[in-house]
Amino acid sequence: MNRIREARKQAGIKQIDLCKRLGISQGALSGWENGKYEPGCAAWIQLSEILDVSIDFLMGSNRLFSIPASALTDFDSDLLRKFHALDQQAQARILNSLDFEYRDTAKEAAKLSTSLA
Repeated sequence: MNRIREARKQAGIKQIDLCKRLGISQGALSGWENGKYEPGCAAWIQLSEILDVSIDFLMGSNRLFSIPASALTDFDSDLLRKFHALDQQAQARILNSLDFEYRDTAKEAAKLSTSLA
């Protein structure tokens, strides 16, 4: 479950005021807060900036490391938009591939650092 409502309340912003800033209906925001609908990539970024929290926090992540929305490049935003447009099964395949490539790259970096030492 996402944390949009929690972050909005923490920021002291009323639903109607956030809707005006985002240019959306109160029904849309309510749907996001209840998990009925998912915001698009641009909306996640806007929410993050307005509520002054990271996108991964808003999405419900408990990870300690986060990237502020302002650090996202256009390329990053495009990747997120495409990823969120995929169904859950396709997202899982992408994450598995990414994890595999990341582990492989980390192993190569470890080998290189030990050979240089």
